[in-house]
Amino acid sequence: DYYLTKSQASPQTFQYEAVFAPIASAPFHSGPYVIVTIDSIGQQSDRQKDSLVKDLGISLSKAPVMESFDQSLADPKDGVPFFDRSVDIAGLFTTINQTGQPLRKSILILKFFNRGIVNFYFFTPDSLYSSVQPIIKNMLTSFSTENLEAATPKESVKIASEDKIKSGSGSASQGMSERSLWIIVALVFVLVVIAIIRRQSKAARDRDTSGKGA
Repeated sequence: DYYLTKSQASPQTFQYEAVFAPIASAPFHSGPYVIVTIDSIGQQSDRQKDSLVKDLGISLSKAPVMESFDQSLADPKDGVPFFDRSVDIAGLFTTINQTGQPLRKSILILKFFNRGIVNFYFFTPDSLYSSVQPIIKNMLTSFSTENLEAATPKESVKIASEDKIKSGSGSASQGMSERSLWIIVALVFVLVVIAIIRRQSKAARDRDTSGKGA
């Protein structure tokens, strides 16, 4: 929250479910990271999806392009929204150029699903984008809220050594391995479902309370 406040993030970004970054990044925002938020607003119709993407374009004075998610990742168009209807993914790439700071990419990805919209806010040093690109693709294309138990890796929880993290030694300094990537993807799945259940439970309680009051 402190970092988002200093970054003058929008109020919506504070409603995040999780933040993921390579364990070797200290602080976490020094390297690639992603903030995940969820809008549990129900399944969107094609017209609603088109309207949302159109509004995004209007806010930027740029007409959205209809192209594949793969093409957008491979050839990002700075400041131009895109929409791939075949996989229900929309997004926007923005270059962040701050004085005294390395060039960074900000990548907003909207994934429409049966309960609403999942928002992925990716940030990465521009120099690392080529290595982060396949991770972004895997996280988005493998996203699902079904068969979570089968998708979760069957591994025991491992506690990282605080000394190794501080010193940057050991496997932590090697960045995010493929195995770590899929653990993160599985965690995203679980967090999405937990967040949806909590929000639906709260909504049900609010309706019950309202009904009794009436």
